[in-house]
Amino acid sequence: MSPLIRKLLFYAFVMLFILSGTIIISYSLGWKIDFNPPAGGFILERTGAISIKTDPKNVIIKINGKNYPDQSGILQSATLISGLLPKTYDVEINKDGYLPYHKNISVKPALVSKLSSIRLIPDKISSDTISQVKGNVFIDSADNSSKFIIQNQKTGIYYFYDLNNLSSFLNLTNAFENSNPTSTIKKAKFVPFKTTQFAIEDSSGLKILDTETGNTSLIVKNPAVWTIENSSVYYIKTPAGKNKNPVLYCYNAAIQAQCLSVEIPKIFSLSRFIQIKSFNNKVAFLNSTGGLYLFDPNSDDIKEIAHNAKFFIFSPDNKKIAFLDKDGKLGIQFLDNYSNDFIKKSGDVIRFDLENKSEITSIAWYNDSNHLFLDYGAAVKFMEIDERLPLNIYMIAANVQNYYYDFKTDIFYFISGGKIQKIDFNNQ
Repeated sequence: MSPLIRKLLFYAFVMLFILSGTIIISYSLGWKIDFNPPAGGFILERTGAISIKTDPKNVIIKINGKNYPDQSGILQSATLISGLLPKTYDVEINKDGYLPYHKNISVKPALVSKLSSIRLIPDKISSDTISQVKGNVFIDSADNSSKFIIQNQKTGIYYFYDLNNLSSFLNLTNAFENSNPTSTIKKAKFVPFKTTQFAIEDSSGLKILDTETGNTSLIVKNPAVWTIENSSVYYIKTPAGKNKNPVLYCYNAAIQAQCLSVEIPKIFSLSRFIQIKSFNNKVAFLNSTGGLYLFDPNSDDIKEIAHNAKFFIFSPDNKKIAFLDKDGKLGIQFLDNYSNDFIKKSGDVIRFDLENKSEITSIAWYNDSNHLFLDYGAAVKFMEIDERLPLNIYMIAANVQNYYYDFKTDIFYFISGGKIQKIDFNNQ
């Protein structure tokens, strides 16, 4: 072999080494050749990844029809599928006995797109009958949903049921009227720190009924709206006299003392208030024109969240508020920055224009704060909070008169045919 050929072979092997090394290093750094770009030909692109976390686990993952093993387990909570070229992928999750899940996910160069809030729903949901009841509407619950206030809307009578003692129940209306013979209950809730006591509103005001003694005590006369959380009773009341602004109060029922008094600016109080809720020291209230406002006790600041709402509820993690607009659209207001499956800043709102939206009567959060129950009157559906399409919505229960979901125990209670039934999501 001549010296020239040896020299040419040497340079050829050097070039091959450099080229193959460059390819290997580039591949290890996430670069990949795309042979089917939109413009044709081929290009070198930085790849990305998709992270998938499901409940339950041991699922079948398909991305653009290709199967990938579920890598989640004791040491790894999610499955990471890397080396994906930047484009939109069709993700399908399947598991025997469960309804399929679909999502279109866009992969970006050198980034991980997340699907970490997938809750699969059984294709056949099992429920258990607990007891016959005289009412048809859940009003409130206590002690991790072992105790309920249930109202019969036809008669107006309120009942107290203890699921740990189903042999007896209490006619709460009679118990209240024994000490208030000319009164009619307008609203009732448990006193959270003592479930033998009830916060009850009648025509004269908000009172505490002690069923052990049979006595009632007045908290405030004729509040516009009120709610109770832990030991705190939040209520709004308009002082007597012209041009007086409504005032938001907090009353500590445990020590029987007022703990907050904040004037509501007139711009927020152009009509009557119809709903107030509190959760973990946050307070929101709604007026009859649809104005939804959030009060921050740390700064005494009141800000408007929505202007056309008819119902709202805090998420279990206290970082979101879901509200139904009067036109049926569903809105989610983020109270804190969110950077899980997608990124939202505090104050951002996402809206969902759902099918048959006019039939939705109420909403409730699932315990992961990433899903909602939608009450369609006679049926309840389960919906994810995700702007990425398609939106996954599943049927939970049909022939439902009313329901209550307890996020602490992950149990869904509903009334159907005069009976309390339950769906335990821990065992689905």
